Amino acid sequence: IATSFEVTLVLQGPILTQSTTRGHYGVDAVMAQSDEHYYLPGTLIKGLIGEAWQELSVADKTYDMARKKWLGERSETRNLPIRGRLFFEDLVDNKTTVEGGRTQYRIEIDSERGSVKHGQYLVIEAPYSSGEQVQFQGTVRVLAEEHHEAEEARNRVQTALRWVGSVGAERSIGFGRVVKAECGTICETHWTDRPTPIDAALELKLKFKHPVCFARRRIGNNLFESERWISGAALKGSLATM
Repeated sequence: IATSFEVTLVLQGPILTQSTTRGHYGVDAVMAQSDEHYYLPGTLIKGLIGEAWQELSVADKTYDMARKKWLGERSETRNLPIRGRLFFEDLVDNKTTVEGGRTQYRIEIDSERGSVKHGQYLVIEAPYSSGEQVQFQGTVRVLAEEHHEAEEARNRVQTALRWVGSVGAERSIGFGRVVKAECGTICETHWTDRPTPIDAALELKLKFKHPVCFARRRIGNNLFESERWISGAALKGSLATM
């Protein structure tokens, strides 16, 4: 069965999840944003959960097994990795719109001159004020064989999020403190087999919720250019993975 549940994180400002997007003039660290709203990347949440499970496994070894089972593990000998079964969407703040202009500063003082040390002046985009509570919401999808397995994954994710003390960058100076972490109820989607006549053809139309890239042959180590079509091999591979 394909299942999912909603995740709600309430954080206390200031909050910073750094983006590679170019910000306003003079701003060094920009808050991640999409569709005029700020968000916490799903990859960030996945990493924090994996880190929390690793720490919790010191007291309970089942969390180490859960980390491998739900987040996957690379192959030690042959090319047979354990595929992850949890898929994290971005957690979005749907109330605050992107405006820009609000910034904070970090500096390091030169002990000899008593002024800012060379290269140690940092301008940070700060859409949330200190002490302000902000709610981020998103969906986690789970591939499970039975309902109780999906419930196990949900409960362990909730435990991990409550273990995490803060989210994002600059956590060591009090940014992004977790005030509340909740996982919603499990929603199920059952797949049924419907036989199709051998001589039949299916019209297929795909609409993507997030940007996708079906890369061409690379001309550089870190340059990926997408084709304007989806190859049959890519669809076949996706079905085989599922």
